[in-house]
Amino acid sequence: MSLSDAVPDKIKIAVLPLSPVDQNTLCEHIGRGLTYDLISRLSCRKELSVRSFGTVKNIDTNALEHSELRRMLDIEYMAEGKYKLENDSLILYMKLTHFPGGNEIHSKNYILPMDSLSSLPEIVARELVSEMRIKPDPAVKKISLSALTADPDAYRFYLEAVGSSPETAGEWLQCIALLEKSVSIDSLFEPAWTFLGHACLEYSGLVGGEKGLYSDAEENLLRALELNKESPDAAYYLASLYAKTGRPESSLELFSKWSVKYPGYSSFFSGLGYINRYAGKMEESIEAYRKSQLLDSSLANLVSSQMQILKSQIYMGNYAGAAASFGEVCNNLDKLDKKPDEKQLFYAGVINMYMKDTLEAVQLFDSAMLVKPLSVWTKFGQAYKAALTGNMPDLETLSKELESRDIMDGERRYRMVHFYTFAGKKHEALEHLELSVGKGFFNYPYIISDPLT
Repeated sequence: MSLSDAVPDKIKIAVLPLSPVDQNTLCEHIGRGLTYDLISRLSCRKELSVRSFGTVKNIDTNALEHSELRRMLDIEYMAEGKYKLENDSLILYMKLTHFPGGNEIHSKNYILPMDSLSSLPEIVARELVSEMRIKPDPAVKKISLSALTADPDAYRFYLEAVGSSPETAGEWLQCIALLEKSVSIDSLFEPAWTFLGHACLEYSGLVGGEKGLYSDAEENLLRALELNKESPDAAYYLASLYAKTGRPESSLELFSKWSVKYPGYSSFFSGLGYINRYAGKMEESIEAYRKSQLLDSSLANLVSSQMQILKSQIYMGNYAGAAASFGEVCNNLDKLDKKPDEKQLFYAGVINMYMKDTLEAVQLFDSAMLVKPLSVWTKFGQAYKAALTGNMPDLETLSKELESRDIMDGERRYRMVHFYTFAGKKHEALEHLELSVGKGFFNYPYIISDPLT
């Protein structure tokens, strides 16, 4: 399918975080884990465009009205639920709301023994699909319920891992340990292998280089696809892994194949945007991200995808367009009642650096440091600041510190080319350029025209 093809009309739905009836309960992770699992099960339905777990996981459902949630998420249907534990069973009350009227069209109580909890997400997913009057695609082979259930202890570890909402490297490492316990108990439960692969990938991205678990991530994701050949989550994480580890051709092949197979899964188009930018196809990259935005026009996705479009505009030398994109990002962040994070501020600084507004660039790089001082993006920004202000000792110190992180991502590695060029060390700059290209960032049109090199 060409990227210029029309975006298919998909039913847009969000599953809000399932919440405990008793806010003082110690089982919040169960709700987060079940929410993730339910979203994953719905994402396998080709008729749907499902808001991602990352988009909804931090939403405070008690603080927002339905009309506000609909505006934030841009959806036609919203599923939400509350649960409580009682006599070794979980009681879940689910309801489904249809917009624009905001009418409740379905509600049901589910009561399952904790030993049977792993079957709940698929049961709920199938009933929600039925209530939305969706005609199933006859070409899609329905996965048996038994393939999506797990040993009770294995599922308990899985829910604890997914529900922990890890962010730091240490938290992801704890998550990995829980998932390894899960798959050691039940080696046939695909979702645990998928999330284990995802966790290894996230951990590797945070620690960098050989300290990461990229090979483990690949092995786990391939295992997941062996167990369930229809898992879009596993395919997405595997294609992302290939992109991050210098195998762009394999990544492009997977993203292209699965974007045809699951045309409502917006992340596949984000992946196509990502890998096309690495290959120097900026127009194709922007078009793919625009397609992602049409499928998932939630404010969160509009922010993240516009930031990616902004990068292609920088590489094309369209700095005014990149600045306008950053304005769009800030506008949507404001609607979410958020401020730019350190990565977003870093890229705003890069835009101003290319526009030769040194003072504004430096101020933005310093603003990033105030948000998150130890982030790799903050370090990149401070290195650019040192270069722009002629502080060669700081530039050398920061370059060595960044080099010690053994950055795997080719696009990030390209920053080192800039730093050593600024420092007048052409040999080191060329070494990092070779590493950058070797890790998959072969954006020739940008590299050959980059004013900074």
